[in-house]
Amino acid sequence: SFAPFQGAGVNASVLVTEDLRGRDLKLGSPGTLELSYAAVDAAGKVRAGSNDRLQLMALKPDTKAQIEQSGLRVFNRMELPPGRYAVRVATHDEAGGALGSVAYNLDVPDFHALPFSMSGLVLTSIATGRMVVAKADAQMKDVLPAPPIAERSFPQNDQVWLFAEIYDNARDTPHTVTIGATLTSEAGAVVYKIDEEHASTEIAGPSATYRYRARVPLTDLAPGVYVLSVEARTHAGRDATASRQALITVTAAEKK
Repeated sequence: SFAPFQGAGVNASVLVTEDLRGRDLKLGSPGTLELSYAAVDAAGKVRAGSNDRLQLMALKPDTKAQIEQSGLRVFNRMELPPGRYAVRVATHDEAGGALGSVAYNLDVPDFHALPFSMSGLVLTSIATGRMVVAKADAQMKDVLPAPPIAERSFPQNDQVWLFAEIYDNARDTPHTVTIGATLTSEAGAVVYKIDEEHASTEIAGPSATYRYRARVPLTDLAPGVYVLSVEARTHAGRDATASRQALITVTAAEKK
């Protein structure tokens, strides 16, 4: 999954979350797990790229068993200027020979220029947070109870945690901002909704950033596909909104 956030300068900071199936990796053998990342702009120029090399030979027995059962999670960051990109992530397990790749069309907003905008949406849950994390993301450790996930399928006895940043550049006039999360069924019924209101005076500094975190319980939901939406609305002069959505699947509760 790919989630752009406002960076320190002109560039955005894009969080890349990659989940690898443990059964596809030859664990405990000499060799390197290679992961490569590249973002190509509309003109065909590579604007960001990196390579990770992970050693999976000297694993503790319990760690090896956990990877085989649940998988391996890797995080990376790409610094990109505003624009549209073709992003490709590729993996190669030298020991076992397994290959894999993901291609994605990514839009990076100009967070500094927009009067009101929202970062990408990051999800996690306790049940799907069981993967071994080979490379963590320090920024997400402070805002979520478990590492971010690329998974979008959750059991009924789980609960989804979400995180997004809202960027409010209308700093001169005091106002309020409403932020809420909604879960909607395939039939269009709202099955969960939560809202909260913030005053612009709560946030200081040159660029107001609301760090929004919410918990969405799944216990009473029927198995099926749902739309998880986060919407923020600013009441500074003419109302403006920013939103993100994610499709999630709720499955039958896991047996304990």
